[in-house]
Amino acid sequence: MALFSKGYAQSLNGNAEEAIDAYDKVVRRYGDSPRPELQVGVAWTLISKGDIRKKANNSLEARVAYEEVVKRYSKSSSSDVQAVVNVAKERILQLPT
Repeated sequence: MALFSKGYAQSLNGNAEEAIDAYDKVVRRYGDSPRPELQVGVAWTLISKGDIRKKANNSLEARVAYEEVVKRYSKSSSSDVQAVVNVAKERILQLPT
């Protein structure tokens, strides 16, 4: 998932919108995959997107990204996917209400 790496690099360089754009492409390309390894990648992509929004003090959009992980993958039978879902749930709890 080179697009994730591109998004991560953009994020590290302070290019939040470019990172979000790359992350959105990952979700569009791989978001419907039934393969657990891709689901893990997409889930981490959405968490990263939420983290960028949270860092920019946009709790609403951060919540949307984290909740998307839960919505997409909470019923997965993969323990690896569930581990990422749990991270998303923790991030939701850390957001201001």
